[in-house]
Amino acid sequence: MRIALNRRVSITDFDGVNKFIALMAEGFAKLGYEPVIISLCHDDTKEKELTRWFKETYGLDLEIPIYTLKHGCGDSWLSIAWNWWWKGSKLLRKAGEENRALKMRGYLILTMLNIASLFRRLKLLLGKQPIYRHHVREYTMEEVLELIKRAGFDIVESYYSHINDLTYIDVNQEDYLRVKGYKDLIGITIKRPTKVNILRTLAYSLIKLKPSLRQSIIIVATKVKEPKAKIIERW
Repeated sequence: MRIALNRRVSITDFDGVNKFIALMAEGFAKLGYEPVIISLCHDDTKEKELTRWFKETYGLDLEIPIYTLKHGCGDSWLSIAWNWWWKGSKLLRKAGEENRALKMRGYLILTMLNIASLFRRLKLLLGKQPIYRHHVREYTMEEVLELIKRAGFDIVESYYSHINDLTYIDVNQEDYLRVKGYKDLIGITIKRPTKVNILRTLAYSLIKLKPSLRQSIIIVATKVKEPKAKIIERW
């Protein structure tokens, strides 16, 4: 069975999301599935070299097929939405017609930024917009769970992940790929005491104690019924 893992923006960014996708894709492959990664764009690396680059960058044992909509990133959110709507469906068909719809009892693995994370709360207290500029809106855990249940899914597991809190740091590629935990983060901050690294290091103990302050929401759900469209009047 083929499994499509979608990255909304660049697959060549060094961040926690791509690292998570890499490890999850390899895990699926070792379980006997056929994972493919579908991303909006890539920078620098040539498309024909993406799979090898991805494997070497994240230290994988296997090469995972990667499809992208375009070369070069940095688009507005409107352009991103258009590209996914117009080109994304064609790319999904290229990856496999059966991937367009999740079968009954199939599993959905969803990652999403947490609007109630520590740094977003601090931004709001400082009078700054906490929502990332390419996002129309962001959600709390409770909102995401409610939306998924309404769409016909049962929740298997839900939790807050610290992977972004560990990897959104100011560091070179070699050190970035070695980050496994708090000790690595402290070592990087001592070596490179930038504002971002100091803030991440100071905040990490707090987000470990209170998981709801972490940056990422992870949901695993299984499809139990087909969703039905419902008209809702908004004022």
